[in-house]
Amino acid sequence: MPTASVRIQEALGITECAEISVHANCTSAYKALLIGADLIRNGRYKTALIISSGISSSELVAEYYNQPLVKKEELFLRYFLSDGAAAIVLQASPSPINGLFMDYNYIESVGGRKPSAMGNKRPAYFMNPRTEFELGYHHLAQMFQEELRENFHEPDGSVFLKGLQRMLAKYPIDVEKIKFFQVNFPSKHIAEFIMDECVQLGIDPKTSYSKMATMGYIGPPMALLCLDRIRKEEHLEKGDIILSFVTEVSKFMQGGYVISKR
Repeated sequence: MPTASVRIQEALGITECAEISVHANCTSAYKALLIGADLIRNGRYKTALIISSGISSSELVAEYYNQPLVKKEELFLRYFLSDGAAAIVLQASPSPINGLFMDYNYIESVGGRKPSAMGNKRPAYFMNPRTEFELGYHHLAQMFQEELRENFHEPDGSVFLKGLQRMLAKYPIDVEKIKFFQVNFPSKHIAEFIMDECVQLGIDPKTSYSKMATMGYIGPPMALLCLDRIRKEEHLEKGDIILSFVTEVSKFMQGGYVISKR
């Protein structure tokens, strides 16, 4: 403490502003976008700065682990998590013309009856640091074999697919106008599987957009960083849609957004 939001406020020299810190792993950026967009939509504020960062390296260096106790599920994360940060500014506009506009935001949790597939063994209370290290409770693990497979894949489709279906049913989105579909997953294999599933929703696999090959997986900031790259490096025509969706496997939280060019 203090929380990062007020430290950023100080660094920017802002005397007075509202601030909200969101901690929800890979869905945190989506939740922050929803909060910022809704606060602008209801007229409470006119401008929102959304910032997302992820620093995984501190937990993934060799010295952090109790080496005799470390397991492959705990080492697995070292091979795809990267550090990174991104930001976006949302502003109220008197008329929806000549720009990118946030059309819809979506969040949900479907993990109420599913076991956690990612996390550490720390209890809710603070432990003696030496005891915590000796027990290996600080090791971050992803149960990427049976636990994740069993709880992510369901008989009628993956958790991701069904969440995206609910989002598309809630909002009037023309999938044929999707120019870029940004899927926030940490591996090419999973992203390709998801794209194959999404064909049944009418989403063209060619719309898949990712920067994993050049920067690894930086977690929550990917939701904002890809937007920045699309804005700077890609061409959008009027009516084009950017769709993004994510499943956070620690407890199966999900989020998405739709942005269009007008």
